[in-house]
Amino acid sequence: MIIPKFTNFTTINQQPKGLRVPAKTPHSPYTFAIVKHLMTKSDIKKYHKLIGYLNLILSLLYLIFSRESELTERLFAVLTINVGYHMVYYFFAGIYKGTKRMRSHNDFNNSIGGIMIGMFAIFGFIASIFLTYIFVYDAITYNEYYGLFAICIPFGILLGAYSLWIDVRDEKTSF
Repeated sequence: MIIPKFTNFTTINQQPKGLRVPAKTPHSPYTFAIVKHLMTKSDIKKYHKLIGYLNLILSLLYLIFSRESELTERLFAVLTINVGYHMVYYFFAGIYKGTKRMRSHNDFNNSIGGIMIGMFAIFGFIASIFLTYIFVYDAITYNEYYGLFAICIPFGILLGAYSLWIDVRDEKTSF
């Protein structure tokens, strides 16, 4: 279970001079929370491993229960689903390390490269949501529920993009 770190404050109306001070209790009705971060890199790696096992189980279930194609086609689909999940995760998660040397040449490359990498992480978030929608929509519309066996691939994109986002965010706060 993920428990995000919270910082609690009272509202401005509760303070006589409008100062924001920490609340006495985190369960006070006049507090609001600012989430500092949802997941760390170790959490992302843990969820990548967990969803990887789920992906393997779903792939094996597809191999066993799908009778619409030959065994060789099903084996190729299982390999494609598993390799695809890990490939998109490591693609997004490795972009930061792969571009670090190029961005260290000068300040222009560092600032513009950081912006481009941040935009690419946002693209990863949007792409994972879009792919999840497409997988579910196609399964429901065309009654092709076997397509849902590949539902872990967008989660690989999401975890990789979030890992990239954390790297970019940590770079910006390190200065």
